[in-house]
Amino acid sequence: MKKKLLPTILIAGMIISASGCGASQTSKAEPDENGNYLVNGGFEASDFSGWTVTNVDNVTEELDIYTRDTDCFEGVQSLHFYSGSSNVDFTAEQTVSGLDDGTYKLTAHIQGDAAGDQNAEVYFYAVSDAGQIKADGELNGYVNW
Repeated sequence: MKKKLLPTILIAGMIISASGCGASQTSKAEPDENGNYLVNGGFEASDFSGWTVTNVDNVTEELDIYTRDTDCFEGVQSLHFYSGSSNVDFTAEQTVSGLDDGTYKLTAHIQGDAAGDQNAEVYFYAVSDAGQIKADGELNGYVNW
């Protein structure tokens, strides 16, 4: 029996604390060896290290780190979400502080199925002192990036 995803809301975000704009900084953000400022940005740690993950109203039945390289854009682990009999509604957020003034790129990949829900909302966002930038995502089926 195939389970279905019902109304889907996925919010993955990055909150940028641009404290370099006239405020004193306690520590400067440093990128990892790949130039990424997010901690565990690819969810390759065995837990949600670096992320604040919230299962809104506890409705998402499966919300975890999944080890299966066939489900990943790259690497062998990913943030996994699924519900067979209830809605999917969660957020995954991370705050990055101490960035120098400048332009930064937020890249995200998502795959899965909204089970025909025409009202599914999937979006990614970044917030800085300059405001919020939001980009819609799409669920186009299993491993269809």
